Amino acid sequence: MSALCRRLLLCLPFLALPPAFAGSRAELRDRNGRLLGWTASRSGGVLEALDRNGRLLGTYDQRTNQTRDENGRLLYHGDALSALILCHG
Repeated sequence: MSALCRRLLLCLPFLALPPAFAGSRAELRDRNGRLLGWTASRSGGVLEALDRNGRLLGTYDQRTNQTRDENGRLLYHGDALSALILCHG
């Protein structure tokens, strides 16, 4: 077995790791069907809002019921991730 095959076999378990967003993804589009952004779930009950380029706009923590911006500043009590996407879209 060549060295390349052995290296590939050693790396295979790491290639199967789940992505950072192991949960669902909900896309938000304008009336013409262009992608504005999406929300993705993270572990621990946290949802993230990302713009069309994948840049983090903010997070919503379901346990505390708070929406925070990308810098961690409190914006709203409740889920306002769609509003973040619309404002930055």
